[in-house]
Parts: sequence; structure tokens; C-alpha cells
Amino acid sequence: MSRIVSSSVAQCNDYGYCETMPTTNEAAALELEQMRVARDLSRGWIARKLGKNSMWVNRRLTGKVSLSVEDYGQIRAVIASVAVYPPETN
Repeated sequence: MSRIVSSSVAQCNDYGYCETMPTTNEAAALELEQMRVARDLSRGWIARKLGKNSMWVNRRLTGKVSLSVEDYGQIRAVIASVAVYPPETN
């Protein structure tokens, strides 16, 4: 289920928990790309987890193809499933 919530799109699960998606494709792609880089994940790894090919993920994370609310939610869930660890210091 998706709906417009104060100029952003929300994807809600059956329990009423909603994640908001940035309103522009560029902002959504940038957010996902920043999350991916912070976790040191490859686009290929994300693609394998989603059962897609790396070109499918690449086109969405670079903004070449518009992200649907469903695509955004799926990609975000896969990326968010990996913890962010602070960089090691010597």
C-alpha cells in the first residue's frame, strides 16, 4: 500500500509502519547510494539479494531509471539489513 504523506510517498506494511520515500527520484537514488556506500556493499550483492541483475540495481541507484515506491522499499530493506560499522582507527 502506498499513499502521499505531506509531499513524500510512504510505503506501509500490514502493521501500519511506514517509511517515507524522498519526493524526487534523484533524492531517493542518492539516499540509497549513500546507504550502500556507508555499508561498503556492492551493487551486485544487492542485486543478488533481490534476485535481479546488477544493471537493474545500477540504473536505479544512478537515477537513470525512476524508482517506484516498491523498488525503493525493496532496495532500502536489503541495504538496511546490513549494519553500519564505524571506520577502524589505528
